[in-house]
Amino acid sequence: FTGTAFGVITSIQNIGLAIFPLIVAAVYNASGGKYIPNVEFFFVSCAVAGVVVGIIMIRLDKRTGGKLYVASGEGCDEVVLNGNGGDVIVGRNPVGSVRDGDAGLFDGVEDEMYFSPLI
Repeated sequence: FTGTAFGVITSIQNIGLAIFPLIVAAVYNASGGKYIPNVEFFFVSCAVAGVVVGIIMIRLDKRTGGKLYVASGEGCDEVVLNGNGGDVIVGRNPVGSVRDGDAGLFDGVEDEMYFSPLI
């Protein structure tokens, strides 16, 4: 059912992306070509509605066991580079855990060996 859920959410998002510019244009034209305050009020209303729906979803989730309000990576498999170009799945670790061997993963790498656009 996960694939179906993602498909439904993507369809709803695409409908919103198609309809919202039309609504904004209609509000803009109805207010005599003025962007402020009517179009801004529309965006603020959408934001408030999103916050209200989010709070309602959190409350409903807490009543039904709290499955949605869990960190997404808790207990997931950790993938660690083994240095030979392949990935090795090490085991189950909580989010944010760092293995002891990860700290020295790039110890032998010189600054000239990689390119960074920030330097």
